[in-house]
Amino acid sequence: MPVMCVAPGWHNFSSVAADPLRPTIIYAGTSTGRALMYKMYNLGGWRQRGDIIEKEARNPVVCALADQLMPLRLPLLGNLPAIVQTLPGFLMLGTGSHLVLYQLSGNSEDIKPTYLSERAIEEFDGLHVSAQILGITAAKDLIAHSTGFAVLVSDASESHRLDIYKSRIPPPGTNLDLSWIRVPAMMICALAAMFWQQKGRLANSAGGKNTFNEAELAGLLSGRGGRLPSMNTMKRGGLFTNRRVNDCY
Repeated sequence: MPVMCVAPGWHNFSSVAADPLRPTIIYAGTSTGRALMYKMYNLGGWRQRGDIIEKEARNPVVCALADQLMPLRLPLLGNLPAIVQTLPGFLMLGTGSHLVLYQLSGNSEDIKPTYLSERAIEEFDGLHVSAQILGITAAKDLIAHSTGFAVLVSDASESHRLDIYKSRIPPPGTNLDLSWIRVPAMMICALAAMFWQQKGRLANSAGGKNTFNEAELAGLLSGRGGRLPSMNTMKRGGLFTNRRVNDCY
């Protein structure tokens, strides 16, 4: 069953883009230079009436207006259609000669985009004040494509040009995941602690000094063929171990 999103008042839709992080959010550019944000709500399921096997939808999915976005500096030429386009984690709004960048949140509670920056094309590119953004296209994978987005612009003489921008926006998920090294690091630390305890007992029994010998530790590792000690070996060495290693942080 299709879901209908209605433009309020005198607004007419001029463009549409889906939120790349939340499938229930869509953005629509309007003829008034604003962008409208809609959220899909599922108002609840199915019910069965008496002994009838057939089920009917009690409340369908609805499209509700959640917010509206617009440039901080409105264009001087009145209402111009807004162009919306999404990148991974970001939303771009173009209206008139103004290009606005918003950051999107993956949090289901904080759905409103965060305003980041805004620029007027004619201020930097020497175009006439009547320059108008006609379209925006963006790369969906900022890691594979260094070109972030392209903007189609026209001026008062009805000439067109395509501006291509190299994005400096950090793509989401670029932080290195080093969780895989956590367990080996814990096991190596446990081996070092066991070695230190054994050296301490030998030094105390001989009346000597408790010193750390890196060569002996390396020999212990090489003697095991690079293998880490088992749980039973670590227990015999007097070191308490927890089998739920993955739960330790």
